[in-house]
Amino acid sequence: MTFLIISGVSVTLFAMTILGLIIVWGGISNIPDDY
Repeated sequence: MTFLIISGVSVTLFAMTILGLIIVWGGISNIPDDY
């Protein structure tokens, strides 16, 4: 049970990190398009 909780939290943090990087990278790459 503990292993399931730990792996679930790890997957959630991993997914949030990936989404965060995509959002940040997308925001940075979209800046030159506005000029």
